[in-house]
Amino acid sequence: MEQEPALLVTSEVARRLNVNPATVRRWAEEGRIRHIKLPNGFLRFDPADLDTWLAPIEAAKATS
Repeated sequence: MEQEPALLVTSEVARRLNVNPATVRRWAEEGRIRHIKLPNGFLRFDPADLDTWLAPIEAAKATS
């Protein structure tokens, strides 16, 4: 059986994007980045969603 990838916490996403965790939380609440909000209010992020979100940004960087 294939194991599903672990969800990322806000600090892990912030580290990958080189931004402050507050920025990640703000982007999530603004609907800019897909997330799962747990009953306790914490956010979780699917790594595949993050990669999809980053693809056009990284492509734009590569062409500039």
